[in-house]
Amino acid sequence: MLNTSILKLTLLNISLSPFSRTHFSSYCQFTVDRSFFSNSYNTLFYFHNLAGQNKFSKTIFHNILNRAILADGSIDYFYNSTVITNRLSPLISSSCTFTFDNCMFRNCSIRGETVHGGAVSIHVSPSDLYDVDLSFTKTSFYNCNTAGGHGGAIYGFRLGDLSLDRTCFNNCCTQESSATGDTGMGQACFIWHRTTSDHSKAIFSSLSACPDSLAVRNTESVLSIFSGHVDIDDCNFTNNWVDKVASAICLTEQKLCNIDFTNCINCTGESTMHIGGFE
Repeated sequence: MLNTSILKLTLLNISLSPFSRTHFSSYCQFTVDRSFFSNSYNTLFYFHNLAGQNKFSKTIFHNILNRAILADGSIDYFYNSTVITNRLSPLISSSCTFTFDNCMFRNCSIRGETVHGGAVSIHVSPSDLYDVDLSFTKTSFYNCNTAGGHGGAIYGFRLGDLSLDRTCFNNCCTQESSATGDTGMGQACFIWHRTTSDHSKAIFSSLSACPDSLAVRNTESVLSIFSGHVDIDDCNFTNNWVDKVASAICLTEQKLCNIDFTNCINCTGESTMHIGGFE
């Protein structure tokens, strides 16, 4: 077992990728605590073919033009008390879990036709059997968006389980800008589950101003989930404006669906909740 810790490190104006860890056969733990990284043109942390856990605590990534963290190995990822201002889009090559505890995604965005997920984008190829889970606790997404794709803050294709626990979305949106007039689905979150047994769970979470007016065009549904089991408890949907479908929740082909003690206030769209295509 190999343990590596970085404490109170500050790196400014970074021209090359400073950290790379590859091909460890034993279990590894890698920790970054109370550090600050600013102004980089390249990936800061690259992890490949590892078994173990990464943990980032009270760390700030500022003005990172490429991915701050790039991972393509069999490892679980844990982020704690971290401010993230760049889009997270890892290369998936194994089953893994991404956990965010007490983090903030701020001003994360992406441009490009059919490029999805303004803050977090997880894409598992249909040819792969990887089980990739996402978990957010006491985490907020502010002003995250995508133009030309789905999932203003979070996008997951063939995702395993999703957990939103006391997590907030504010001023997140998609805007499909193609000439075809297609709509961007999932202003806050777009999830397509891998199997009908996978779960999406949201509790004590808030999705507001996603978007905050009809000035943002070609928008469809705030929380959009395909397949799996869905459980939404004690959540709030407020001040959402969309062009099409649901200004709160859109569920398609769910195996099981529970919505309890949830408020929808001042939500404008074709419908507030759209539930269809159940198996």
